[in-house]
Amino acid sequence: MRKRAGDRLAGRRSWLVELGIAVPESFADTAAASTLYLAQEGRFIGTIQLADALRAETRATAESLRRLGIDDFVMLTGDRREVAAEIAREAGLTRYRAECLPEEKLAEVVALKAAGRSVLVIGDGVNDAPALAAGDLGVAMGALGSDVAIRTADVALMGHDLRALPRFLALSDRTLQIINQNLLWGLVFIVLFVALSAFGQISPIVAAFLHEFSAFFVIFNSARLLRFDEQADSA
Repeated sequence: MRKRAGDRLAGRRSWLVELGIAVPESFADTAAASTLYLAQEGRFIGTIQLADALRAETRATAESLRRLGIDDFVMLTGDRREVAAEIAREAGLTRYRAECLPEEKLAEVVALKAAGRSVLVIGDGVNDAPALAAGDLGVAMGALGSDVAIRTADVALMGHDLRALPRFLALSDRTLQIINQNLLWGLVFIVLFVALSAFGQISPIVAAFLHEFSAFFVIFNSARLLRFDEQADSA
């Protein structure tokens, strides 16, 4: 990589060393934070320490997802192993991989799918985009996410509360149930009215009218989804 006078660089310690920039040993990574190393004009100038704070709803969200049948959690992060281990422990996640590059996140998703797993990928950054695209379902946290993540994901949740994720999955399951019910009852009505008409119990005109009237069942059955939030809060 060619550097120009005045170049300002920020990245991992190992990256600056690869570029030939000397980093004093006194500036070392700490277990509690991720360290961003800074350089200007080919000289090391300091560090910025970034500490991750676990969101209050993270553990509750993980428990809600488990109740929905998700039994394996993998955290893929570019953070150092010590930081990732602490976050995974606090969040109650199954396992983690630290210091992941975008291609390594993608490889993990591909490996899980090759093992026969259905993979839900959740992300919000540019580095998450390849993994979001490769998952069976990619969900971007839209309020916090980058444009690349939002455009790549299948679904963008336009909020910052992680509890929206299990709510979205539960709503999706409920919607699919309603669709299947509507299809089943629609078929039952058609068969019933055609049979009654064929045996002379009702006229074809009445059968056609009853078929159209049965559409109200589909409408009112689907309208139950409007009360989903109320039912979910009371559950």
